[in-house]
Amino acid sequence: CALYLGAGLFATWPGASHLDTAFMAEGRAGHGAAAPGDHLQTGYQLWLVGHQLEHGREPWRDPYSFQPLVEPRVSFAGWPFGLPYWPLQRALGTVAAWNVFVLLAFLGAGGFCALWLRELRVRRGAALAGGLAFCLAPYLAGQASAGHLLAWVSMLLPLALFSWERGLRRSPGWLWVGAAALASIPLSGQVHLALAAIPFFLLYTLARGRA
Repeated sequence: CALYLGAGLFATWPGASHLDTAFMAEGRAGHGAAAPGDHLQTGYQLWLVGHQLEHGREPWRDPYSFQPLVEPRVSFAGWPFGLPYWPLQRALGTVAAWNVFVLLAFLGAGGFCALWLRELRVRRGAALAGGLAFCLAPYLAGQASAGHLLAWVSMLLPLALFSWERGLRRSPGWLWVGAAALASIPLSGQVHLALAAIPFFLLYTLARGRA
Protein backbone atom coordinates (compact mmCIF):
# COMPACT_ATOMS: atom_id res chain seq x y z
CA CYS A 1 0.00 0.00 0.00
CA ALA A 2 2.82 2.41 0.87
CA LEU A 3 4.57 1.70 -2.44
CA TYR A 4 1.56 2.44 -4.61
CA LEU A 5 0.35 5.41 -2.60
CA GLY A 6 3.89 6.76 -2.88
CA ALA A 7 3.72 6.20 -6.64
CA GLY A 8 0.50 8.19 -6.71
CA LEU A 9 2.10 11.06 -4.83
CA PHE A 10 5.06 10.97 -7.21
CA ALA A 11 2.83 10.96 -10.30
CA THR A 12 0.61 13.81 -9.10
CA TRP A 13 3.20 16.09 -7.48
CA PRO A 14 3.05 19.06 -6.88
CA GLY A 15 -0.73 18.80 -6.98
CA ALA A 16 -0.64 16.35 -4.08
CA SER A 17 0.88 19.05 -1.88
CA HIS A 18 -2.52 20.80 -1.77
CA LEU A 19 -4.77 17.85 -0.96
CA ASP A 20 -7.46 19.85 0.83
CA THR A 21 -7.42 23.12 -1.11
CA ALA A 22 -7.26 22.40 -4.86
CA PHE A 23 -8.38 19.67 -7.23
CA MET A 24 -5.58 17.49 -8.60
CA ALA A 25 -6.65 17.72 -12.21
CA GLU A 26 -5.06 19.09 -15.38
CA GLY A 27 -3.34 22.02 -13.64
CA ARG A 28 -5.63 24.72 -14.99
CA ALA A 29 -6.12 28.01 -13.18
CA GLY A 30 -9.37 28.34 -11.28
CA HIS A 31 -9.34 32.16 -10.97
CA GLY A 32 -11.04 32.00 -7.58
CA ALA A 33 -13.29 29.05 -8.37
CA ALA A 34 -12.93 25.37 -9.22
CA ALA A 35 -10.81 24.92 -12.33
CA PRO A 36 -12.89 23.69 -15.28
CA GLY A 37 -12.30 20.18 -16.54
CA ASP A 38 -13.58 16.64 -16.78
CA HIS A 39 -12.87 16.08 -13.08
CA LEU A 40 -15.94 18.17 -12.25
CA GLN A 41 -18.18 15.92 -14.34
CA THR A 42 -16.57 12.78 -12.93
CA GLY A 43 -16.89 14.12 -9.40
CA TYR A 44 -20.57 14.84 -10.02
CA GLN A 45 -21.20 11.31 -11.31
CA LEU A 46 -19.50 9.81 -8.26
CA TRP A 47 -21.29 12.14 -5.85
CA LEU A 48 -24.69 11.38 -7.39
CA VAL A 49 -24.62 7.73 -6.27
CA GLY A 50 -24.42 8.56 -2.56
CA HIS A 51 -26.78 11.51 -2.92
CA GLN A 52 -29.46 9.34 -4.47
CA LEU A 53 -29.05 6.62 -1.86
CA GLU A 54 -29.31 9.15 0.97
CA HIS A 55 -32.68 10.24 -0.40
CA GLY A 56 -33.95 6.71 -0.93
CA ARG A 57 -33.79 6.91 -4.71
CA GLU A 58 -32.21 4.69 -7.38
CA PRO A 59 -28.47 5.42 -7.54
CA TRP A 60 -28.44 4.83 -11.31
CA ARG A 61 -30.95 7.60 -12.04
CA ASP A 62 -29.81 11.18 -12.75
CA PRO A 63 -32.63 13.65 -12.01
CA TYR A 64 -30.56 16.82 -12.52
CA SER A 65 -28.61 16.77 -15.80
CA PHE A 66 -30.15 18.68 -18.72
CA GLN A 67 -33.15 19.74 -16.66
CA PRO A 68 -35.83 20.79 -17.49
CA LEU A 69 -35.28 19.75 -21.11
CA VAL A 70 -35.26 15.97 -20.61
CA GLU A 71 -36.71 13.40 -18.26
CA PRO A 72 -34.48 12.01 -15.46
CA ARG A 73 -32.10 9.66 -17.24
CA VAL A 74 -30.43 6.38 -16.36
CA SER A 75 -26.69 6.68 -15.78
CA PHE A 76 -24.31 3.99 -14.57
CA ALA A 77 -21.24 6.23 -14.81
CA GLY A 78 -20.84 6.18 -11.02
CA TRP A 79 -20.70 2.37 -10.86
CA PRO A 80 -18.92 0.86 -8.98
CA PHE A 81 -16.73 3.64 -7.57
CA GLY A 82 -19.53 5.90 -6.42
CA LEU A 83 -20.04 3.60 -3.43
CA PRO A 84 -16.55 4.04 -1.87
CA TYR A 85 -16.54 7.71 -2.92
CA TRP A 86 -19.72 8.38 -0.93
CA PRO A 87 -18.20 8.09 2.59
CA LEU A 88 -15.03 9.85 1.41
CA GLN A 89 -16.98 12.85 0.20
CA ARG A 90 -19.08 12.98 3.36
CA ALA A 91 -16.04 12.77 5.63
CA LEU A 92 -13.51 14.93 3.78
CA GLY A 93 -15.49 17.31 1.61
CA THR A 94 -15.53 17.53 -2.16
CA VAL A 95 -11.97 18.69 -2.85
CA ALA A 96 -10.08 16.48 -0.39
CA ALA A 97 -12.26 13.47 -1.24
CA TRP A 98 -11.47 13.85 -4.92
CA ASN A 99 -7.74 14.10 -4.29
CA VAL A 100 -7.71 11.05 -2.01
CA PHE A 101 -9.76 9.22 -4.62
CA VAL A 102 -7.11 10.03 -7.25
CA LEU A 103 -4.41 8.53 -5.03
CA LEU A 104 -6.56 5.45 -4.47
CA ALA A 105 -6.58 4.90 -8.24
CA PHE A 106 -2.84 4.23 -8.09
CA LEU A 107 -3.24 2.04 -5.02
CA GLY A 108 -6.00 -0.05 -6.58
CA ALA A 109 -4.32 -0.43 -9.96
CA GLY A 110 -0.94 -1.37 -8.55
CA GLY A 111 -2.36 -3.54 -5.79
CA PHE A 112 -4.67 -5.63 -7.98
CA CYS A 113 -1.94 -6.11 -10.55
CA ALA A 114 0.51 -7.27 -7.88
CA LEU A 115 -2.09 -9.64 -6.42
CA TRP A 116 -2.68 -11.14 -9.86
CA LEU A 117 1.05 -11.67 -10.41
CA ARG A 118 1.43 -13.22 -6.98
CA GLU A 119 -1.41 -15.60 -7.80
CA LEU A 120 0.69 -16.66 -10.81
CA ARG A 121 3.49 -17.57 -8.35
CA VAL A 122 5.63 -14.61 -9.41
CA ARG A 123 8.13 -13.61 -6.72
CA ARG A 124 7.09 -10.82 -4.39
CA GLY A 125 9.62 -8.27 -5.62
CA ALA A 126 8.77 -8.90 -9.27
CA ALA A 127 5.05 -8.72 -8.53
CA LEU A 128 5.49 -5.38 -6.76
CA ALA A 129 7.50 -4.10 -9.72
CA GLY A 130 4.80 -5.25 -12.12
CA GLY A 131 2.14 -3.43 -10.13
CA LEU A 132 4.30 -0.32 -10.09
CA ALA A 133 4.72 -0.43 -13.88
CA PHE A 134 0.97 -0.78 -14.34
CA CYS A 135 -0.11 1.99 -11.97
CA LEU A 136 2.47 4.42 -13.40
CA ALA A 137 1.72 3.57 -17.03
CA PRO A 138 1.23 6.83 -19.01
CA TYR A 139 -2.27 5.72 -20.00
CA LEU A 140 -3.48 5.26 -16.45
CA ALA A 141 -1.60 8.18 -14.91
CA GLY A 142 -2.73 10.49 -17.70
CA GLN A 143 -6.37 9.51 -17.30
CA ALA A 144 -6.20 10.06 -13.52
CA SER A 145 -4.62 13.48 -13.97
CA ALA A 146 -7.34 14.46 -16.44
CA GLY A 147 -10.10 13.29 -14.10
CA HIS A 148 -11.37 10.51 -16.36
CA LEU A 149 -13.05 7.45 -14.84
CA LEU A 150 -10.91 5.30 -17.13
CA ALA A 151 -8.13 5.58 -14.56
CA TRP A 152 -10.23 3.80 -11.96
CA VAL A 153 -12.06 1.44 -14.31
CA SER A 154 -8.70 0.18 -15.64
CA MET A 155 -7.98 -1.53 -12.31
CA LEU A 156 -10.96 -3.84 -12.89
CA LEU A 157 -9.01 -5.79 -15.52
CA PRO A 158 -6.23 -7.03 -13.18
CA LEU A 159 -8.92 -7.61 -10.54
CA ALA A 160 -10.75 -9.88 -13.00
CA LEU A 161 -7.53 -11.73 -13.83
CA PHE A 162 -6.67 -12.18 -10.16
CA SER A 163 -10.20 -13.39 -9.38
CA TRP A 164 -10.05 -15.89 -12.25
CA GLU A 165 -6.80 -17.42 -11.00
CA ARG A 166 -7.89 -17.40 -7.36
CA GLY A 167 -11.30 -18.84 -8.20
CA LEU A 168 -9.93 -21.81 -10.13
CA ARG A 169 -7.21 -22.60 -7.61
CA ARG A 170 -8.83 -21.94 -4.27
CA SER A 171 -12.38 -20.63 -4.04
CA PRO A 172 -14.93 -20.74 -6.91
CA GLY A 173 -16.72 -17.74 -5.38
CA TRP A 174 -13.95 -15.54 -6.72
CA LEU A 175 -15.10 -16.33 -10.26
CA TRP A 176 -18.22 -14.27 -9.57
CA VAL A 177 -16.05 -11.37 -8.41
CA GLY A 178 -14.10 -11.58 -11.66
CA ALA A 179 -17.28 -11.69 -13.72
CA ALA A 180 -18.66 -8.64 -11.90
CA ALA A 181 -15.38 -6.73 -12.39
CA LEU A 182 -15.33 -7.50 -16.10
CA ALA A 183 -19.01 -6.64 -16.58
CA SER A 184 -18.52 -3.35 -14.72
CA ILE A 185 -16.16 -2.04 -17.42
CA PRO A 186 -18.82 -1.52 -20.11
CA LEU A 187 -21.56 -0.95 -17.51
CA SER A 188 -19.69 2.11 -16.21
CA GLY A 189 -19.76 3.59 -19.71
CA GLN A 190 -16.16 2.79 -20.69
CA VAL A 191 -17.17 0.78 -23.75
CA HIS A 192 -13.99 1.47 -25.74
CA LEU A 193 -11.91 0.01 -22.90
CA ALA A 194 -14.24 -2.99 -22.76
CA LEU A 195 -13.67 -3.62 -26.47
CA ALA A 196 -10.06 -4.42 -25.62
CA ALA A 197 -10.32 -5.73 -22.06
CA ILE A 198 -12.98 -8.38 -22.59
CA PRO A 199 -11.35 -10.07 -25.64
CA PHE A 200 -8.00 -9.89 -23.81
CA PHE A 201 -9.51 -11.62 -20.79
CA LEU A 202 -11.05 -14.37 -22.94
CA LEU A 203 -7.77 -14.95 -24.79
CA TYR A 204 -5.96 -15.02 -21.47
CA THR A 205 -8.21 -17.79 -20.14
CA LEU A 206 -7.60 -19.81 -23.33
CA ALA A 207 -3.85 -19.29 -23.12
CA ARG A 208 -3.88 -20.43 -19.52
CA GLY A 209 -5.43 -23.71 -20.65
CA ARG A 210 -8.36 -23.59 -18.23
CA ALA A 211 -11.92 -24.73 -18.86
